[in-house]
Amino acid sequence: MENTNSSDVESTMVINPIEDMNKLKALASEPRIQMLNLLRDKTLNINEIADALNLPQSTVATHISILEEAVLIVTESVKATK
Repeated sequence: MENTNSSDVESTMVINPIEDMNKLKALASEPRIQMLNLLRDKTLNINEIADALNLPQSTVATHISILEEAVLIVTESVKATK
């Protein structure tokens, strides 16, 4: 393994901390990370997420709003069927 001097290492910032503050804050929550992980593979409604994470629906709705505001997810309203 080659020994590299820290002055030889170049770094590139992939986010802008000021512009991406909402994203960073949204990612600072374990339940929101779990929700993003659940939503990677399929579309789920709030009740399905609440059941999967054993969280109240109101808590999930709050977290979903934060993720949506940070543009980490996109939601859509679906009419309830009788």
